[in-house]
Amino acid sequence: MKKIISVFAMLFLLTLLSACKMEHMDMGCGDPACSMPSDVITTKSSKVFDQAVLKKLSDAVYLASQSSSCQRGDQWGIAGIGAKPCGGPAGYIAYKKENAECFLKVLDCYNKQAQEYNRKYAIGSDCMVEPAPKSVVCEEGKPVLVY
Repeated sequence: MKKIISVFAMLFLLTLLSACKMEHMDMGCGDPACSMPSDVITTKSSKVFDQAVLKKLSDAVYLASQSSSCQRGDQWGIAGIGAKPCGGPAGYIAYKKENAECFLKVLDCYNKQAQEYNRKYAIGSDCMVEPAPKSVVCEEGKPVLVY
């Protein structure tokens, strides 16, 4: 019985680590916008639960992206967000370069969970490649992607 419990404990730990579970922990930048929801998509979670996980992570990504006012477009980077079932990002998002480490960790977690959702539910897509933005400009304190 102890052996079975040990195996399940090990599998549980590996699942948590591989799915980027962070228990609302600060991601190392001292910014509360860098915290992530603790829930993750698993093989046993329901579709409603999984959609809620993606929504929470999406909200965390957008909060981290919008946590700084945009003054100069060259202070901002561009990253792919989401996961198309055929590969590549579902879209693009701007982030402040000085917050890159924190933001990219949150974004990576969201992107991995989006890929897992697509795989789990066999989501299809048009497989069109999303055009990448060329730059970021600031409008009324907000970053705007330029295509």
